[in-house]
Amino acid sequence: MTSSWILLALLGMSVVSALVPVVNAEALVLAAAAAVGTDLAVAVAVPAAAGQMAGKGLLYAGGRGLSGTVSARSPRAAALAERFHGRPRALLLVCLASAVVGLPPFFAMTVVAGLVGLHAAAFLAVGLLGRFVRFYALAAAPALLA
Repeated sequence: MTSSWILLALLGMSVVSALVPVVNAEALVLAAAAAVGTDLAVAVAVPAAAGQMAGKGLLYAGGRGLSGTVSARSPRAAALAERFHGRPRALLLVCLASAVVGLPPFFAMTVVAGLVGLHAAAFLAVGLLGRFVRFYALAAAPALLA
């Protein structure tokens, strides 16, 4: 399998992993880096981050659609959304940290960003940057440890 097919498969599976938490994006990145070589860490990180954010965009849109109904179904999500309401910069910083290190879970922060009504372009840009940093570090790590 050529590296372009591997990277295309990584893009598609990254979209799936953004929507289905049991599909591990980090494992996909490590497998792709092993297949194409760690010298192509940027080439691995770009489709992984793009695919993740394509999927997260759908989650974000779902959060926007739930904005009026979430308090009854999930008091914890409503409390978290209330904490960031009117504080977009703070939410963007937390989303960036979440995209890079995974705490708080980026899945949850994506929905909260939609609930609060954070500007979609700002969320997607910050998320893309954070996911790229995370996946680049993972793809380059084997070469650094050798």
